[in-house]
Amino acid sequence: MQKCSKRFISATRVSFTSIRMRFRLESIVQHLRLGGSGIGETARKTLHRCHMGLIELKEALRLIHDNSAIADFEGEITADRVASAESLLGLSLPPSYREFIMRLGCGNIGGHEFYGILKGDCTCAVAPNAIGVTLRQRMIGGLPESLVLVSDNGAGGWYAIETSTRDSDGESPVIEWWGAGCDSEIVALDFGSFLLQRVREACE
Repeated sequence: MQKCSKRFISATRVSFTSIRMRFRLESIVQHLRLGGSGIGETARKTLHRCHMGLIELKEALRLIHDNSAIADFEGEITADRVASAESLLGLSLPPSYREFIMRLGCGNIGGHEFYGILKGDCTCAVAPNAIGVTLRQRMIGGLPESLVLVSDNGAGGWYAIETSTRDSDGESPVIEWWGAGCDSEIVALDFGSFLLQRVREACE
């Protein structure tokens, strides 16, 4: 397996190959739920955030509103348009990401860009159009069909939602994906947490 250089920014320090992505995460979450040891207190605190996706999304939306001078977003997207995007991708979007799209569409704040849905052609393979960019990378980059690209990391990799793994609220983790054959790293247990972390950085 090729090792790819990457920034280790996940609190849990969990790495996994794309083949074992789903099963590795589920086993760790289950282990912690049963009170297992050997993973560490940081990971246990991270698990506590697993059901906080929509709460943290709301805080991120508040910060974006309060810092609108450095923010530029597409605007509200209808539920029908989101459903059409899900049909194109062949999957359902997690709750916090779906809410983000319906409230803001896509856009950026303080140089941090977040992919979503445009009001125009949603198959256009240009950022910040998550649908078109994701479909394009499936064709040319070996992107697994369970991943939805939500941002780039500025160093040749991507941030993606791993939809094959869901918690009890239907949320999915965000990973840092470097391409087919490379190890990936969990950076947030849901999109709401991912968004809030980066929005806070932008507003500092």
